[in-house]
Amino acid sequence: MVDAIGSIDSIKKCVTATATKKGNVAFTLKDLRDNVLDCTLWDGLSVQFLDFYNNRANNGPVVMIIKHARVKEPQGVYPLQFTNVWNGTKLLFDTKIPEINVFLN
Repeated sequence: MVDAIGSIDSIKKCVTATATKKGNVAFTLKDLRDNVLDCTLWDGLSVQFLDFYNNRANNGPVVMIIKHARVKEPQGVYPLQFTNVWNGTKLLFDTKIPEINVFLN
């Protein structure tokens, strides 16, 4: 498991959960060195991510820490990406966290 921090660079795809599909959101994070990290969140974490992103108070950059993510190796056309594990991954958006303030300043 790994931790990552970055500003949300782009949202690539959102899938709403149905009886036959799991909900997910694919997006990219950009770190302080301008590395772009591909991420996919599933189920409840995708809902938490979209709720925060869509209901934020301002339109400035959104900085996020993802804790205890799983690194999924590249497969065919799919790049290396971070994804959540069922019970251990946490998303942090709180601007009072010092590491998040580094990105915002």
